[in-house]
Amino acid sequence: MLHGNKRNTLALLSRASDLSLQARLQDESSDSAAEDVPKLELRPSQAQSLKDLLERSVLQHRALVELEHLNAAMGPSSNFKPPPMVERLDEYPAEGVDLTNLVTYPPKFQAVPVKPIFLDVAWNYIDYPGRPKKGSSKAVDGSGGNATPNPEPKKEAKK
Repeated sequence: MLHGNKRNTLALLSRASDLSLQARLQDESSDSAAEDVPKLELRPSQAQSLKDLLERSVLQHRALVELEHLNAAMGPSSNFKPPPMVERLDEYPAEGVDLTNLVTYPPKFQAVPVKPIFLDVAWNYIDYPGRPKKGSSKAVDGSGGNATPNPEPKKEAKK
């Protein structure tokens, strides 16, 4: 880019594109009669790649000039307001804090859960009353899946 001036860069690239087209047309129509004049020989593939590069650059800089023109037409956007400071706590305000833009007031509506969700993460590690112990085994009878504890064999004491 030519020192940040997009219009001058566009004009320069456009002129280069025109000159490369003229040189290509002139090369195709030239006779081999002028053998005594030294020439710079270019292969057709080199000329084509130069043409393609210049066309892409011209299109890119046309778009940049158009964007620059649109931004200038819109003028400075005085209605731009950054988000409140409470939403940008991870940024350091280099130019100072705008004390009039700390929070959004009145606050926006936000979805709130209707019922709180409690998770007992210690359920597997604490013995709660009424909860069967881990070591006890239960047998399942055939009717309805009701669990009954295994009967332990009674030991008789010898006298």
